Amino acid sequence: MFLDLDRMNRSEWIAVAGGLLLAVATFLPWYGTSDNPNAVIDGERGDFSAWEVHPIIRWLMLGTAAAPLILAWIVLRDHQLSWPRGDATAVAAGSRGTRARCRRSRAPSARGARACRGS
Repeated sequence: MFLDLDRMNRSEWIAVAGGLLLAVATFLPWYGTSDNPNAVIDGERGDFSAWEVHPIIRWLMLGTAAAPLILAWIVLRDHQLSWPRGDATAVAAGSRGTRARCRRSRAPSARGARACRGS
């Protein structure tokens, strides 16, 4: 198994770093409660990570974090692909971004809701 690190360009190394950062950040504290007796998250107090709080999105986040790592493996091993390099990463990142925008637009705005339903 031969890995040639010179095959990857600067932007691919940045993407790998971003994927690793997202994977690690998923398990770090994102939310916390204060001393207020009403400040609870799912009936508990303390600091909570995205992994603990978001049961569905956590898998999307890890998938998005894995995409540049998979691409790096393909590039470093010089696998021959039937599609241009980076397309799978772009699709994964785009679908994650679209999902995040749709979650934010579920507020009372009818315009935002229509955009996510495709109408």
